[in-house]
Amino acid sequence: MAQNNLVIDGMKEGASSVVLPDNVMLSSSQKGWSDINFEYHYQQAAFIPEHQNTELVIAIGHSPMSIKRWLAGEFREENTQVGDIQVNPAYSPQSCSWESPISFSLLLLKSNEIANATFDYADPDLVEILPHFSKPDPLIYGVAQSLKMQLDLNYKVSKMYLESIRSTAIFHILQNYSNQKISDIDPLDGLTTQGLKKVIDYIHNNFQKDFGLAELASLVGLSSRYFSELFKTSTGHSPFDYLLKFRLSKAAQLLLTTKFPIFDVARRAGFSSSNNFCRAFRKHYTISPNKYRQDNT
Repeated sequence: MAQNNLVIDGMKEGASSVVLPDNVMLSSSQKGWSDINFEYHYQQAAFIPEHQNTELVIAIGHSPMSIKRWLAGEFREENTQVGDIQVNPAYSPQSCSWESPISFSLLLLKSNEIANATFDYADPDLVEILPHFSKPDPLIYGVAQSLKMQLDLNYKVSKMYLESIRSTAIFHILQNYSNQKISDIDPLDGLTTQGLKKVIDYIHNNFQKDFGLAELASLVGLSSRYFSELFKTSTGHSPFDYLLKFRLSKAAQLLLTTKFPIFDVARRAGFSSSNNFCRAFRKHYTISPNKYRQDNT
């Protein structure tokens, strides 16, 4: 293809509209999410001109597609399936076209966040994310489905959830789409007794606040990914799961000892919405909060 100097600043809201003709259906920026950049699209037949992104972009298929794609100087005609993903590294030239409506999502991962995560495994200057044409990737597709569901339901989402999702996606990309074999961290014996106590105390004293994974990791001077692995070794739970279970235990206590309405119980237990609370409570206890209260008081 002809050389083109179109560069899309992925950090700007609505950046994809520079090349995509139809409006985005759902996006993280519309919901005020600041910890992850995700969009869901339904696009009519289109030709996308050659361009580069300033950040890594992962395209995830939500429908079968027949696409002509140019990526990093190579051309392919692809027949992709639901759950296939395509990896576009920062500043990698790309273009594509399709002749019938398709649905897909875009997950943007910032270059500085990838570099920060790489420090745990290798010299960031030696690790390069490579361009990849479409291939099945159940983990990234699961991430996309989870994020899309949150946007569909219009729930307020916690920082811990979004940062955990982002950390998982970054490590997966480093493991499977880079020029070096990135091995998982050996968590050894977990956090030190003092470090674990510091983190647990912080969670117990601040469970009503919307804090993130990076905030917990900073308490013990670790990266988010390394901290998560050590915390799980120490407790048997990821930081997100531990916080969720603690909030649910507080909510259960409030249901049995107060007459607060459900929305107030959710707020006092640290949940971002009563919908999120009821869904999590039913999944954990297998009954609704109201039924739990009725059966135990």
